[in-house]
Amino acid sequence: MRTDLREIAGHRAGDERRPPEVRTRRGRIRADRIVLTCGGYVDGLHTVVSAATVPIATFVMVTEPLGDRLRQAIRVPYAISDIKVATNYYRPLADTRLLWGGRVLAWERAPRISPAP
Repeated sequence: MRTDLREIAGHRAGDERRPPEVRTRRGRIRADRIVLTCGGYVDGLHTVVSAATVPIATFVMVTEPLGDRLRQAIRVPYAISDIKVATNYYRPLADTRLLWGGRVLAWERAPRISPAP
């Protein structure tokens, strides 16, 4: 579902006079609390969240169900990855598929340069 979210505005800590507000192309919604659920690409949506979010590039794939072959090959239920860098990782799933991913890469944001006063 696409919401056409434009902005999240609202009170600052300790200022309860102005409730948080979600602004879309079609109108505004005020609420006591707002829960933001999204991916890592929120730059500009909300100042605090944007500043604390680092987009990650990765890929994930799963096999077809492997049945007993998976249980014989991997006898632990948790994820396994490289020790130094999580560039490849895998874990068995409950339905006997193998999930595998890799190429974890954090994108750096371009520095924000303020104009001279």
